[in-house]
Amino acid sequence: MAALWMARCGIKTLVVDKRDAKVRVGHADGIQCRTLEILESFDLVDRIWKESCHMAENPGSDGLIYRSSRMSNTIPGISRFPCGVLLAQHRIEDILLEEIHKCSTVEIQRNVEPTSIQMDSKKIHNHNAHAVTVELRRTAKGISEPVMSNGNKASIWQSGEPQHAHVDQSETYYEKFRARYAIGCDGAHSWTRAQLGFCMEGEQTEYVWGVLGA
Repeated sequence: MAALWMARCGIKTLVVDKRDAKVRVGHADGIQCRTLEILESFDLVDRIWKESCHMAENPGSDGLIYRSSRMSNTIPGISRFPCGVLLAQHRIEDILLEEIHKCSTVEIQRNVEPTSIQMDSKKIHNHNAHAVTVELRRTAKGISEPVMSNGNKASIWQSGEPQHAHVDQSETYYEKFRARYAIGCDGAHSWTRAQLGFCMEGEQTEYVWGVLGA
């Protein structure tokens, strides 16, 4: 979504992704109602609303699915949208990429991941200076899929470097990229935040939950 903002604003942007392709199975399928408002500002919400599964209460009458307790999924009155929605991440990416490709200011490169990020403290207050230097690692075939403890390949990438990831160094090269700004859209276990020495602040949920689809 950050890349779409850059595209709409005409800002020259490079997006790097260590995956060789978009995700194939669900990973971040939930969209909260306030996020739907942002998508509405892009004129995208109607497509997503029609394709998605709405997170509304619907226990079965046959007793196979029943409610044992209830809690608020969103703050009442916080949005004109009554609930969040569920839509496969690859489909969300399709919609966003389709809009991004309409603009020529954003370039998306895959099989690329950052290995270091540095900021020039003498230039950070000059908004026209390229104060950020990011070292990128490029691979011809991409990073191999991580392997789970049972020996099977994991179906999706997790945030951060996979524990058993393998890179063919013979087909890898590095380059440095300088920019005015860098945006780290890399999730709760942010590599960018760790590189800059920031700690996660605030409460973190202890719940383990899942979504079942029929």
